[in-house]
Amino acid sequence: MAVSVMVTRSGKSGQQLVELLKVAGVTSYFIPTLKIQKEALIISAEDFQQAIFVSRNAVKYSLETEQLLKDFLPSQLIAVGSGTAARLEENGYKEVLVPTISNSEGLLALSQLHNVKGQHILIVKGVGGRELLEEKLSERGAICHPLEAYSRVENEIDESLWQDFLKTKPLSIVTLASGDALTALNRKLHGSKLKQSLTLVVASQRIAELATTKGFKQVVVVHSASNEAMYKAIISLVNKNPVD
Repeated sequence: MAVSVMVTRSGKSGQQLVELLKVAGVTSYFIPTLKIQKEALIISAEDFQQAIFVSRNAVKYSLETEQLLKDFLPSQLIAVGSGTAARLEENGYKEVLVPTISNSEGLLALSQLHNVKGQHILIVKGVGGRELLEEKLSERGAICHPLEAYSRVENEIDESLWQDFLKTKPLSIVTLASGDALTALNRKLHGSKLKQSLTLVVASQRIAELATTKGFKQVVVVHSASNEAMYKAIISLVNKNPVD
């Protein structure tokens, strides 16, 4: 089957997924719909009991660029997924807690985040994004301190690569790791019938539901933004096997 994959994640992680797919013989295109830019960090000098990093970019644009943040980190660090945890470990933090499911719901299910009344919790994140984590922790009595380390802005898509991607039939797959990436893709496809033929591989049920409301017909949920999860889902689609 002729297959092409458009990887929309920016940076090194997106490029790595493209290379993994090419090694497997899958035609892939690195076409980021978003680009990441660093935000100025405003750190409140609190005695934090826990710190949560919601993405690899949260680590990259805070710990790896701002030495000052390290002075405020508590001993209990929590990462949204294995990729984020690995990034923390690369920066010298070995004892990192990771939920079974890599999203806000997975984080909230951790026992360490149940009895948090009165705790000061640092949440390192991007500008915008979901508010669920902060809302639920606040309901549990925590004092949350969101730290917006980066922002996502729409990237100008390489038109020649985009056209090359669309030429491959019958299976065209687009990977989406965030709602912002979906919004950018949807704007590119405004009024297009391609929404009915593209297969989206998305990182959460929330993104899948959003995609459906925007008119996309074929959506596969992998419940993780990791390259490993995306790769497995794509190979399963190529082989016409269900995703475990």
